[in-house]
Amino acid sequence: MVATPGNPQPSPARDLTLYCAASCDLNHAAVPHSPWDCNAPDNPPTINEATRRVLADLDPDRLPWVRYATPLVLSAGELDRLRSPISSAMFSLRVDEDARDLGEAEQVSQRLEAIDQRLIGTSLDAQRASTRLDVPARFSCADANQLRQVIGEAAVRLDDYARRRDAANPGYLLGSEHFTKAATELRGWAQATLERQQQRPTARSEPAITASLQLTDHDREHLREEADHRRQWPTGRGGRGER
Repeated sequence: MVATPGNPQPSPARDLTLYCAASCDLNHAAVPHSPWDCNAPDNPPTINEATRRVLADLDPDRLPWVRYATPLVLSAGELDRLRSPISSAMFSLRVDEDARDLGEAEQVSQRLEAIDQRLIGTSLDAQRASTRLDVPARFSCADANQLRQVIGEAAVRLDDYARRRDAANPGYLLGSEHFTKAATELRGWAQATLERQQQRPTARSEPAITASLQLTDHDREHLREEADHRRQWPTGRGGRGER
């Protein structure tokens, strides 16, 4: 951008970003993307950035990643299996984040704990609804994307933790394999949930309970109590006690 006489404020460059508007797999998973980054046929329909902003304000249902989006459906058993790597990552990262004295805004472990709390309640609801038939839980696309975002960040944080432990001198008694394995499991779930949305066309219509990752008042109270209990524990900062 260049300012010229009579025009002291340069005009911003026009945003030429194009978004795929086809009924493709990534739009079914509510993931905005460029038209060449999906499995749509050649020359798929597109919308530009200006149109995207207008539709988002006036008629968001016309956005392709809203119009074609498929919810995420998980059974009670799948919810329980998903909790395992999330819980493992939560406890591992909490040790590291406490040792580094990270502020709440920087702590991925707290976000994992909130998700774990919601998955517990959702799993119980799905189990109660499945006394006669196997009734899964249905998460919105926004919740599914939130889930993938948090576990993706946790996987990156676990890999970084593993690298720092490998480089530590003296070394740790527990090696880094536990943490890299947890990161791999989380990435596997991120990919699996994406594929589930892309490949389950009945997700909107099949019988399912409505699930959400948004915290209830009961969840918030439970998390506050857990945080209060943790503040009463010895801090153990420095991370040397396990070596």
